[in-house]
Amino acid sequence: MPTTLADIARALGVSKMTVSRAINNHTEISPETRARILAAAQRMNYRPNQHARALTTNRSYLLGVVVPDLMHSYFAEICRGIEAVAGPMGYQNLICSTDEDANIEQREIEALLPRTDGLIVASSAAPQETRFYRRIIKEGAKIVLIDRQLEGLRCAAVTTDDVKVGLLATEHLIKLGHRRVGHLKGTEASTGELRFEGYRRALAKHKIAF
Repeated sequence: MPTTLADIARALGVSKMTVSRAINNHTEISPETRARILAAAQRMNYRPNQHARALTTNRSYLLGVVVPDLMHSYFAEICRGIEAVAGPMGYQNLICSTDEDANIEQREIEALLPRTDGLIVASSAAPQETRFYRRIIKEGAKIVLIDRQLEGLRCAAVTTDDVKVGLLATEHLIKLGHRRVGHLKGTEASTGELRFEGYRRALAKHKIAF
C-alpha cells in the first residue's frame, strides 16, 4: 500500500498535522523538523495524493505554459527553467505549443484555465490584440506574460527591451561599415514590432535613409 501521512507520523512520533505542514512548507514548522520529515518521506517513498491535496487547498498545483514553438531552443529552455523552479514547489506544468497562431493560443488557454492555478504565456497575438486577455483577467485568470508584450494589459510580465535589441544589432552592422542594412521582421508579435522600431531608430541616428 502507498505510504500515507499517518505512516510517516507514526514512524517519527509526531502528529499527522505536523507531517502535513512540513510537506507543505508551513511557516510554523522549524527547518530541522521539516528536514527530518522530508527525509523520512523520501525514505518511505511517500507520494502526495494530488487529488486530496487539491480538494484541501483549493489548488490544482498545475501551471499552464503556452509558447509559440517548442522546437525553438529559446522556448524549450524557458520551459526547462519553469520546471526547475515550479517542480520543487510542488507544481507540475501543462505545456502547449501554438505554432505562432493566436487562434490556437486562445483555444489552448480556454482549455487550461479550469485546470490550472495560473498561466505563463508567450503570446503570438499582435500587441494591440488584447480583448481576449482583458476578458479572462477580468474573470480572474492569473497570467504572467513572457518574452512578448501586449499593449496596456495589466498583468505581470517578464520581457526584454526589444527596441534596444533591434537598435544594438543594427548599430553593430553599421559600425562594421555597412550602410545597406535590411531587416526581417517576422511575426506580428511585439518582439518583431519593437525590434523593427529599434532598427529604424538606429538608421535615423546614423542618418541612413530608410
